[in-house]
Amino acid sequence: MKKFAVLVLVVVGGMLFAAGCGGGSSSSSTAQLRAVNAVSDSLGYDYLVGGTTFATDLPFGQSGATPYTQVSSGAQTVEVRNTGTSADLIDISESFTGADNYTFVTVGLNTQVSGVLFTDQTTAAAAGDVQIRVINASTALGPMDVYIVPNGTNLYTVSANAANVAFGSATSYLTLPAATYQIEITPPGSKGYIYLYSGAQVYTATSVITIVIEDQTGGGFPLNFIQLTDVAASAT
Repeated sequence: MKKFAVLVLVVVGGMLFAAGCGGGSSSSSTAQLRAVNAVSDSLGYDYLVGGTTFATDLPFGQSGATPYTQVSSGAQTVEVRNTGTSADLIDISESFTGADNYTFVTVGLNTQVSGVLFTDQTTAAAAGDVQIRVINASTALGPMDVYIVPNGTNLYTVSANAANVAFGSATSYLTLPAATYQIEITPPGSKGYIYLYSGAQVYTATSVITIVIEDQTGGGFPLNFIQLTDVAASAT
């Protein structure tokens, strides 16, 4: 129970999605790519990479991420369309380095969509640790402070793990002891309004995780999240 008066907007049944195990077997001629639809008012997107269909009717929400899939290295055109249409909402050139992994996130609103490409970590976290990266895809909130704290932590007693994370950007991979944490999102510099409270999330040693912070379906608060596995925990 929090011991301070705040407006808490709670996520009920936070969105979790293990999109592949990460650390794929790409060669120097291929890379691994996954796509995330973080546009809260979209009805589903088709993705093309290098003129070839990459994903079809990718929804917003809990199922809004693809697994890692091989793409050719080098410069590739990435196109995003409303499902079943031929008009591009996004048509950009991205460069993929062989043997690297990437996450392409569509952000914004359906009337003004953009895409952001992130390079993913492919090596496991050290023994006893977990590494977590947070991507800000919330149109409603904009810049945010990110807290990854043990359950029951009073935010007024700690500093943000990452402060003023801009819309469409990501934190670095944050190294923490493997344990149970809660993710809390607030406006920059303010701890009185919690726009996402994840509840208890268990993180296993050596795993590498990306968390995408999104608006609720249709836009606005409370915020939701999708949790993606960049590198799965090592078998013990």
